[in-house]
Amino acid sequence: MVMRIFKIMSKDPRAFRMTTGVSFPQFDLLMRDIEKVYPEIERARLDRPGRKRRVGAGRPFSLHLWDRVLMALMYCRTYLT
Repeated sequence: MVMRIFKIMSKDPRAFRMTTGVSFPQFDLLMRDIEKVYPEIERARLDRPGRKRRVGAGRPFSLHLWDRVLMALMYCRTYLT
């Protein structure tokens, strides 16, 4: 299940670039930068003041970080509904 969407999209570099607006090397560099800062940003999001539920409560993300970034790029590029 990990990176399922990314694996499907990575089979065709041309289609990947058309739907995301970035090439594989650019996506890899983007993910390296995101993975460096993501834990700190996620911790800040979860430790916000006024939080009503404990950290870890609620439904966890069902998609891997790579897939979530890929979906965000696809949305920004194509504005699919």
